[in-house]
Amino acid sequence: MPRFKKETYGNPFTNAFVAEMEGIEANVRDYAYRDAKDNLYSHITGGIILPTFSHNGYLLTIGVKYDDTITFDCIDEFETDDAYELVAKAKEIQKEYGEGIITNWWGDPLQLMSIVNELNIEDTEQEPVRISRPIDYNQTDNFEIYTARIKVALNKTHKTLYLGETNFVRNYIMSFIEEKGAKQDSNPSIYVLGSVVHTLLIMRPWEQAVEVTDLVPTTFEDIARYEHDQAMKHIQNNLEGGLI
Repeated sequence: MPRFKKETYGNPFTNAFVAEMEGIEANVRDYAYRDAKDNLYSHITGGIILPTFSHNGYLLTIGVKYDDTITFDCIDEFETDDAYELVAKAKEIQKEYGEGIITNWWGDPLQLMSIVNELNIEDTEQEPVRISRPIDYNQTDNFEIYTARIKVALNKTHKTLYLGETNFVRNYIMSFIEEKGAKQDSNPSIYVLGSVVHTLLIMRPWEQAVEVTDLVPTTFEDIARYEHDQAMKHIQNNLEGGLI
């Protein structure tokens, strides 16, 4: 059984109509994901980086939890010095979470593609692993951008990032020493965490996420009453000299 249950809230056309009547923005996505602990996420995504000579490879999944405020939950992480094992773990997580939950991973497609293609060819029955570059990947100071995002998201005055049981990245954050000009290879797990958080905050996919609205079904009596009222109004207008 998939780890996350996909929950649907009515028909998207109905939701769009309700949104228009209530004066709110129509919601494109009509579902969310619930786990066994009743955590409800509008989006779940992940980041991945290959191992180097001096550092292990790392992957991390993050769920967007929507309530009165938007928060990010770190769900799972994995660390290894085996590049093939790392990508295989990403494919395993996709299967464990459920079909359509993680549609892509944020990382470097050029570095990962040879292993990704090999695994996708070997296992065609499961969803393929897809890699996309995170926002600001091409910036020379991207590591500084990503670490700044982490610092703001962990600030106690407006905390939006929760590490949960992801102890690898927790330990790396506690021992992290900021150095000007540092690159992703100096701390891969920090890079992955920051790149995913930064990408989510720039793209803001939850603005198109579901808003649960209790819909009141229309009965035959409601329709009959509406048609009767319209007919009476038509007769009244005719008696008063015609429709305006």
